[in-house]
Amino acid sequence: MPPNTLPTDYAPEALAPSRLESFSDGVIAVIITIMVLEFKLPKEPGPTAFITEVAPTLAVYLLSFTYTGIYWINHNHLLHRLKRVDAPILYANLLLLFCLSLLPFATSYVLSEKFNSFSVAVYAGELFLSGLGFVVLSAAITRHFYRTDTADPVRLATQKAEARKSFLSMALYALAVPLAYWHPFIAVAGLAASIAFGGSVWSDFTNPGSQLSNNVSHLGSAKSNRWIWWQEAWHAFTHHPGGGTGAGTFELTNQMLRPAPVVVDEPHNTPLQFLSETGIVGFLLYLGVAGGALWGAWRARRDPCALLPSSSVPPGELESGPW
Repeated sequence: MPPNTLPTDYAPEALAPSRLESFSDGVIAVIITIMVLEFKLPKEPGPTAFITEVAPTLAVYLLSFTYTGIYWINHNHLLHRLKRVDAPILYANLLLLFCLSLLPFATSYVLSEKFNSFSVAVYAGELFLSGLGFVVLSAAITRHFYRTDTADPVRLATQKAEARKSFLSMALYALAVPLAYWHPFIAVAGLAASIAFGGSVWSDFTNPGSQLSNNVSHLGSAKSNRWIWWQEAWHAFTHHPGGGTGAGTFELTNQMLRPAPVVVDEPHNTPLQFLSETGIVGFLLYLGVAGGALWGAWRARRDPCALLPSSSVPPGELESGPW
């Protein structure tokens, strides 16, 4: 045996992703179980007591459960691209699980404080931390692809789509923090609407043998590249009309439908791209949030005190304002 070497029996072996996936599934299941323990029986019988005491808890639990489910789905998609995991992936995965484990606390806190501004800001901050943990895990997996020479165009396009989607979601979470001090319930509505941007990159786009990657004969050829990109976006929408393909996934769509050395990350048609990536649900949520913002601005224009607590502005203070 050459000097300064170990026997082959003691050679380090890379961990299979199945163990990491099983451990993560168990932790996420515990997180969901802890959140459901926040449900309390109403102190008085009847539908009124149920609506006032149980309905808010159910709404926040549904929001937290949806976010946890989205992270679980995206986490499974990340790990299914791996054959082995290394130490940076293990530590990044622990960071993600730690951030997700704080979600039951944030859920309980926003309920105990009855949706005041600070509690909603804390809830949005926790979602931002969870998004940051997912970005770190995705970056560790991308690094693993390059270090092991397993980076193919489809995997890299998928990782880029995941990264864009995560950064967009984190921007919405960060925006909800100052928005909570303007109006907490509008901030919560914005967090609910951001679910449309957190959907997973669908398996049809990561499976080269899928119907979406092969059934492109009807697209034909066109002289204008922009017209081809519009066809690709529409094709993606028709295959996933409900929730879309996931925010920031057009580059992956383009790579799967028409592989080319030139990277195209947008179809140069913003409404069509938004519709193909977020689907009808995301498009309606976007219209709802935009409509709510316009309604709030219109109401504030007519009555500056309408969206503020009655005790926060003394009578007559805004009489000389720009309104």
